[in-house]
Amino acid sequence: MSTRTTISNSGQAEAPIAVVWSLLADARNYSSWALPRSTTLEREGATTPDGVGAIRRFGAWPVFSREEVVGFEPPYRLSYILLSGLPVRDYRSDVELREVSTASGGAATAISWTSSYEVTHGWMRTPMRLFLNFVLKDFIKRLAKESAKRV
Repeated sequence: MSTRTTISNSGQAEAPIAVVWSLLADARNYSSWALPRSTTLEREGATTPDGVGAIRRFGAWPVFSREEVVGFEPPYRLSYILLSGLPVRDYRSDVELREVSTASGGAATAISWTSSYEVTHGWMRTPMRLFLNFVLKDFIKRLAKESAKRV
């Protein structure tokens, strides 16, 4: 039985793509508007602090996750893999932003977040899917809300 799971969530921010990207790309400030209490960079990226190669640390004592940025294409795509912190392996997330127009002709941004992983134990499949689905939906909701505040 395969333990590979893929979760896809989406939302829309009533803000221009540049505003949404500025929040998404700045991991050190996630704690000011997102769920993690502590958000730091253990290592900066090769060409920009939050870019490819950056290692991000999120959470609250005693539980932290560590992620490495593997794709950074401003202002459209951010990809990362999980290094530690959850009982999963081969975890990868791809966050894509796309400019869209609102009914009133204003600028908005479609947010798509897809994560794929394998659980380390088969019995963890449903709890991890539910947990990660909640976390990613909440992150999209908070990203959209904070982006709209900054317009």
